[in-house]
Amino acid sequence: MRVVPALDRGLEILQYVGAATGPVKASELAKELKIPRTAVYELINTLREREFIDQNSDGTVTLGPVLFTLGGKYAEQLDPTREAQSIASDLMRQCDETVQIGVLRGRNVLYVARADPNRLVRLVSAVGRQIPAHATAIGKALLAQLEPAELEALFRGVELEALTAQTITDVAELNRQLDAIRETGVAYDNGESNLEVTCVAVPVIDVAGKCIAAISTSTTLGRMTPDRSVELTEIVRGGASRLSARLGYGAVL
Repeated sequence: MRVVPALDRGLEILQYVGAATGPVKASELAKELKIPRTAVYELINTLREREFIDQNSDGTVTLGPVLFTLGGKYAEQLDPTREAQSIASDLMRQCDETVQIGVLRGRNVLYVARADPNRLVRLVSAVGRQIPAHATAIGKALLAQLEPAELEALFRGVELEALTAQTITDVAELNRQLDAIRETGVAYDNGESNLEVTCVAVPVIDVAGKCIAAISTSTTLGRMTPDRSVELTEIVRGGASRLSARLGYGAVL
């Protein structure tokens, strides 16, 4: 299907203005987007008439009020659980491994979406079930996003439950792993919830820039070669990025 050039340029302008830290000059739009200056002025005038942008007295432009209205409508129709299941299914087909999405509930992970390939991986988790967060890749990805004071209050005086011999049971060690996760943006579970299973997880961010979930893929330890680990990490990163975008993260609106 053919892309309409004028509409495409107008949308480029909206995205550029939305990503800018302040008002934008027409000359900057022409230079950065490689659009003829006369066309930029025509597009600005059209977008201003429709209230997609506001134009200041000095000619600079900012986003207009109609975008706020459209953003509200988008948020109203959004079903996070449906979006999560859709992404989980897409990733499962891409990597042929079990994909799960979970949210943090106190010290536990609540699993809200899951997609399994024909070859099942035996997991302790299931949709609707809660598992100690410190014993899972999803849980550690979520815990790493908490403020230090929240994290300290959550685990103060708590004995960490061991699901397997590999489960972290020392809060200091958990904190060391969470520091590493903050650096890389990726969490791993190597036999910590099931001795035969390894998982990789990445956080999901919403329109407010807040971590609201995490997404993981799980496979058996025997299939997790170094190359496969890199491959699955990139697949999960991509899935988390797509789900975050569907939830409004990084959007102009």
